Amino acid sequence: MSALRSLSLAELEQVRLVLRGGSVVDWYRLRFESLEDVRTFVRISEGDPDEEAELARLDLPRTEAARYLQEKHSYKLPAELLTCDALDLFLYASEKKGRRRDVSVRRTAS
Repeated sequence: MSALRSLSLAELEQVRLVLRGGSVVDWYRLRFESLEDVRTFVRISEGDPDEEAELARLDLPRTEAARYLQEKHSYKLPAELLTCDALDLFLYASEKKGRRRDVSVRRTAS
């Protein structure tokens, strides 16, 4: 029981999602509290948050998703989400960086 008390909310959520058998792509919200939490998650996922090649690999889905949303759905994405460090995206997704209303996705007039 004491081991459960030492788990963070993010860790409990990750355990729950893994036990449910869901994909990380389908996670509703990330719950990272700090950049160090993100770096630990990347390491556990067999990545190296200190390697430029790894950061570029993490950045590729953002680039592809942004292009898709802009071209197919006419979304205007906030500049800070397009230009921030790849690891910072995890903090935006956890609502620990930025304010939700400030970084919300907006549809441009067609």
